[in-house]
Amino acid sequence: MPSLSVKTLLDLARERIRPLLLYSSFRKLFFAQGVSLAGSWMQELAKSWIVLNMIGTASSMGALLFAAAIPNVLLASLGGVLADSRGAKKILLITQVLLAVLAFGLGLLVFTGRVEFWHLVVFAVMEGTVVAFDIPAFNQVTPQIVPPEDFQQALALNAVNFHTSRVVGPSIAGLLMGFAGPVSVFWLNAISFMGVVFVIATLPLRPSGPKPMHEQTGGMREVIVYLHTHPVLSRVIAQFLLVMGLIFPLVFTSLRVFFQQRFHLDAREYGLVFAMPGVGALLGSLIFLFWSPKNPLVALPAGLTGVVIFLSAVAFAPSLPLAVAAMTLFSLSMFLTLSALLVTVQLTVENHIRGRISAIVGMAFAALSPIMAVPMGYLSDVIGPRSLIWMAAIVFGVASLLLTRKGARLPRPPSNA
Repeated sequence: MPSLSVKTLLDLARERIRPLLLYSSFRKLFFAQGVSLAGSWMQELAKSWIVLNMIGTASSMGALLFAAAIPNVLLASLGGVLADSRGAKKILLITQVLLAVLAFGLGLLVFTGRVEFWHLVVFAVMEGTVVAFDIPAFNQVTPQIVPPEDFQQALALNAVNFHTSRVVGPSIAGLLMGFAGPVSVFWLNAISFMGVVFVIATLPLRPSGPKPMHEQTGGMREVIVYLHTHPVLSRVIAQFLLVMGLIFPLVFTSLRVFFQQRFHLDAREYGLVFAMPGVGALLGSLIFLFWSPKNPLVALPAGLTGVVIFLSAVAFAPSLPLAVAAMTLFSLSMFLTLSALLVTVQLTVENHIRGRISAIVGMAFAALSPIMAVPMGYLSDVIGPRSLIWMAAIVFGVASLLLTRKGARLPRPPSNA
């Protein structure tokens, strides 16, 4: 019986990682992107550490995020249109090289010891501009290198990759900052982009062919019409925007100030503590990967409930270990929620409009959350991070209940077949 159970588990594991086993293009990009993502999370933590030591307020961290958001608001729709009309390969080769150059340049500034807050703001604006084109293009790649029958598993594996990097990146960053200073983090991140550039250059990506006239002229207006006629997508995206606008900004502003002010962490402790949200996110992604429900939205109630309960627990935890444990479970719940929502989007959306829908998703990550971080960071400084954390949990719970109230429940998405 035990051998049968082990065999069953191994068979299940092989089934869940089929895209890694069967498709060399996906496998190469998976590992190259994992290294690059870890570097990006390292750099994100290093920047927050510099700001905390330079100014030390949640509003300053929110302002930095806001600077990266401005170009996304202005350019994300153009990035989506270009991804749909021009294809991903050329766009990604340009964006990845530019991100590497910006990381090296910021590292050079830190190395001189003359870095000021306005320097970080300028680099954030430039990074945000590049990301506005990078995210929609990246979302065009997986459907081209993985067939439809394995697409959902590929999406789940990408989520695992993303959240594994959230664990590895901050952990390495904390150690590097403790021994060699933040400059080593920026330069290592610059190098990490080179693997993705090489893999993208060798991928057999299809250039976009001629578009029907309505696709050439529809732009983002076509997206509005499309969402109006697809209630699954419109409701899922509404819930997604609620998560990104209300909950996600807390992770990068109030929670970081809360832990630093209350528990007085050094650089290595700071890196390890904020690797734990990555652990929770990775666990949430793994649960979703091995569960792989036919209707991803069945995971939504558990995820939403966990976000409210464990975020509240962070605010009132009496010790650092309990606060970290609550933050880990909060992150697990949040990314179980996001996995359910984002996989539903990717399975439901049609390919001719995928880039523009991806632009909305990317704008939420790169623009909505940073923009909301500004007022939330200011409010955190006024009323205190603990008060803001538990208040946000309550507001989020009420809003989610209203969104999924009887008569407005999220319906089952159609099959990708």
